[in-house]
Amino acid sequence: MKPIKQRDFGDFVKNGGVKPLNLIVLLWWMSGILSFWFLLFAILIQSWVFSLISAVLFLPIAYYFGGAENDYQLIALFPLIPIVLACVFFWKKNNRRKGT
Repeated sequence: MKPIKQRDFGDFVKNGGVKPLNLIVLLWWMSGILSFWFLLFAILIQSWVFSLISAVLFLPIAYYFGGAENDYQLIALFPLIPIVLACVFFWKKNNRRKGT
């Protein structure tokens, strides 16, 4: 039975580190995951700022799926949900201040 060779940081650097395509895919996925977390947080605390952050974070994914030629194009409409929620939260916050 062969012993398993442990990899260290030197092996990582010798093999070229993180490839650019992998980095782009990682950022794309993180953008989507963070967008959903910010949307959930925005709904829980009714924050228009976090809702807008969620919409902006989802824009690269929406742009990608907007070019699809099938039903996946509907995913491009997802940023409208946080934008509408941001408008509602902003409107509710301003109406509370005015006392109406």
